[in-house]
Amino acid sequence: MQRHALRKLNGLQGGWLLLGLLLTPSLKAREVMSWVPPYAIEDCRTILENRFGDYSPSNGLTRIGLQFWIPTPSGGVVRTTEYGDISEADITWFQNWGAAHGIEVLLCVYNNVGAVWDWNLAVSAFGNHPSAFVSNLVAAMQHHALDGIDIDLEGLVAPSPNDRLAFKRFLEQLSAELKSRGKLLTVNSFHSPLYNAPNLSWWSDWTGLVNNVHSMGYDDLYEGSTVTLPGVNGYLFRYSWQQAYGVREAGLAPEMISMGLPGWLASWGSGGQGANVLNHIRECISDCAVPASICIWDLQLSGTSGATNWRSAQVWEALASLARYESVPADQDRDGMADAWETKRFGGASQTNGGPLDDPDGDLCLNREEYVAGTDPTNKSSLLLLSIQRHGQGAVVVGHPAHRVAVLDGCYGDLKRYYRFEHCSDLSADVWQPVPGASNVIAIDGPIYYTNAVSGTGDFYRVRVGLRQATLR
Repeated sequence: MQRHALRKLNGLQGGWLLLGLLLTPSLKAREVMSWVPPYAIEDCRTILENRFGDYSPSNGLTRIGLQFWIPTPSGGVVRTTEYGDISEADITWFQNWGAAHGIEVLLCVYNNVGAVWDWNLAVSAFGNHPSAFVSNLVAAMQHHALDGIDIDLEGLVAPSPNDRLAFKRFLEQLSAELKSRGKLLTVNSFHSPLYNAPNLSWWSDWTGLVNNVHSMGYDDLYEGSTVTLPGVNGYLFRYSWQQAYGVREAGLAPEMISMGLPGWLASWGSGGQGANVLNHIRECISDCAVPASICIWDLQLSGTSGATNWRSAQVWEALASLARYESVPADQDRDGMADAWETKRFGGASQTNGGPLDDPDGDLCLNREEYVAGTDPTNKSSLLLLSIQRHGQGAVVVGHPAHRVAVLDGCYGDLKRYYRFEHCSDLSADVWQPVPGASNVIAIDGPIYYTNAVSGTGDFYRVRVGLRQATLR
């Protein structure tokens, strides 16, 4: 779908409007997960039954993990007794709560014994007795009618190639068993590709095996981080870097990579959108190439200082928006415009004058073109128009208004709006060249200007605008 509008300026330059819609494949929704630790069962029940303004955890969560099980050296799976007995009734309560609210509840197996992450215990289970470990995990999950298994086996050790291979083979067995039963598999990982086990460098082994990877950076992760490591390009503890790494290096879908946030803190890491909880949730949503999934350790939500803390209505409103986020917005009438946008602009889909080829404001831009451009189809003065001025020795400044996609308004999903300036000297030849430095410019709110020092007096200009999925960097 394209539309052209040509005008002359001073008899020398012209302005083009070229609208293009680039459709993207459907992606899955985002996950918001948290865990119930064995030492805070009652506190977590209280949180789940609470309300924060107009929202409750049933609105803002999609999964919870019950961190109640530990491995044995021979591949067994038992409930921890380190913090007292965990009863069948305790597990049933969370399973029933999840079923009542449409929240997936996972069995979480972990290897912290006596306040120490025992990697040798974990390796003995998944490396030396993988078949028994898989069988016992699946049996425990089925016994409690849970929705899947979360692997939280951590080693504060130098990563070993042998351990990595054994872990991969264990996940292959476990994934096959869970897929055959329609169950989930998630894995917790350290957030550096160099240290501890498992870590980012192992992610490529898990493609096709897991539903989500949880990057356990917590207070290390924030969009303003400037941490670098030898041999690693970029600021690796930024949410955007973590997501891009998982997509580029491991082949994971972006929604499968969950950013770990510290539920015990209300403020950490500055330099991005800010240091409070809400700031960091917004970084996960808007500063990543596409909105990221989130995982919160843990469900006690003890970070309660300040106005926008883990128990504030604003935070749960943001989490609820992410939990119901649609990567590709609904378009029930299949007219190329999101139903949410049609409702916002016309009061509903398939309304009079609300069709893709209608022009209710008479500005010569069709509704579908206005959807792509981000302009208002009911306001004749809301247009995407070029401004062109001469400056200096043949330099030309071209500009236009820009409209950022609002991530969580339901109108665009994972699509982002991009602009591209082009120019040509002969319209009859129809050969257009990009203006240097002005291709694939992501939308901001406000005008975009570029200066092009071109020779000659007969150049024409146009701006191309399109919607497409962001390129992960």
